[in-house]
Amino acid sequence: MNKSMVFVVSGILILALLGIFLLLNQKSNQNSSNSNEDINGLNNQTSMNIVNDETVAESDTSSSSSETSNPTIHKIEIKNFDFSPTELRIKVGDSVEWTNMDSVGHTVTSDSGKELDSSLLSKGKTYSHTFASTGTYEYHCSPHPYMKSKIIVE
Repeated sequence: MNKSMVFVVSGILILALLGIFLLLNQKSNQNSSNSNEDINGLNNQTSMNIVNDETVAESDTSSSSSETSNPTIHKIEIKNFDFSPTELRIKVGDSVEWTNMDSVGHTVTSDSGKELDSSLLSKGKTYSHTFASTGTYEYHCSPHPYMKSKIIVE
């Protein structure tokens, strides 16, 4: 009975240590995501590719004036082999962040030109792009070309 008690206590300790490790790892990933958000907010380049483990939030898709004084980060989920939303209207200077929720890899690839060109995103990974000029940007997923969507920048 003494040996079985040692095994039970050892098992509990191992599970507790594993839980602490996972919690610390998750906090570390959140900190690196926050750093990437800071970079997105400060960087005013035409495009920026960032891969991180950010949680997806709902997008603010409301239209307003074309001033870029308050750029917004809009979120698009890649889920069930579809981009959601499939059409998004944004302002010049706003960023869009795509997050792959599927267990298979997807890309964000321009139908024409090279404006959007992500690497293959595994589950939970994101791609971000800041739009510097007006226009309609149609894109697809390279491995799954039937997955189509567009961004309209006003």
